[in-house]
Amino acid sequence: MYLVSSGWLLHDIPSAFEEESKKITLRGYNEEFVRLPADFAWKNSLSVGDIANDICPVRKDLYNAKARKGLTTEQKNGKKTWGRLAGMIVEPFCTSLLGKFDDLYAGDSKITYHTIVDVVDSHSRNFFTQSTTRRQLNQLASAASEEGYNSPEHLMLALGYSARNELALLGADFLLCKTNEQNTTKLSERVPIVVKKKSLELHPKSELTGISDPATPDFLMQEIGAVGDIKSGKEFKRSHQVTCAGYALARENEFGSEGDTNIGIIYFIETHSLVPTPARAYFFVITDALRRAFIDRRNNAYNVLSRSMITNQPPDISSVSREEYCIHCRFIELCDHDR
Repeated sequence: MYLVSSGWLLHDIPSAFEEESKKITLRGYNEEFVRLPADFAWKNSLSVGDIANDICPVRKDLYNAKARKGLTTEQKNGKKTWGRLAGMIVEPFCTSLLGKFDDLYAGDSKITYHTIVDVVDSHSRNFFTQSTTRRQLNQLASAASEEGYNSPEHLMLALGYSARNELALLGADFLLCKTNEQNTTKLSERVPIVVKKKSLELHPKSELTGISDPATPDFLMQEIGAVGDIKSGKEFKRSHQVTCAGYALARENEFGSEGDTNIGIIYFIETHSLVPTPARAYFFVITDALRRAFIDRRNNAYNVLSRSMITNQPPDISSVSREEYCIHCRFIELCDHDR
């Protein structure tokens, strides 16, 4: 998360994106734009993630999770794939760094890279020995063997590199401020990042927008109108940007023009590379094109679920490439049974 703060401050993103941000016209408080068509048979709201996800081109994943009858809770949750399990580990590891190391550079004690390594190692030991995390790592090991992905140790190494990078950025910022006799306000305080779940909750009008209340992004930078999500996987995807567009619309729907949210941030950890790399932060304007893409995906999701209710038939997957789309889906076993 300090990577996000430093990137924002070093590159002056608000100024750099100012002209493009002025072109945004499709806001969450524009009711005609966000209004859910009344003729959909499906009436239950959907989460931003449910809507933005694009793993299945005919959205049978959504049908399986929301509308398919006769499934157990375990079947509705789907298979715990490598990607899902890795994501469940990455997010709490990253967000816990903010609260854990706020005082690392307090006082006059000498901070070296070895000090950072010691702190990260201690944090990693505590995090990875928690019973919940141990269980997830065991599941990850099984999924890695089955799906041919990297071992849990590889992911742990990548997270450790990211943590060291985060704290090194924080330390460099602190020392530069001290050298220049500037205010030594912490980097995270100069560009405040909200990560506490309760403070992150957004409350859009679900009946109007079709977005579930609450909608909860992974972090917010409220003072500068930015919303962010932590993602992991093979590569940065357009669906990540569309997810931020959904949260931006939800925030604007709740707060009106005072909640204008122009910037999306994806804090991305590469989990499949053979060479462990630290996290990267992607900044982008949440353009009208991204906002339309979210609304289009929302309407498509509601259409798929509504059609299944009326016809009592699932989406047809006969034209969907199993190798391209299904192989990493949590519902692959369910859909293979249907083929």
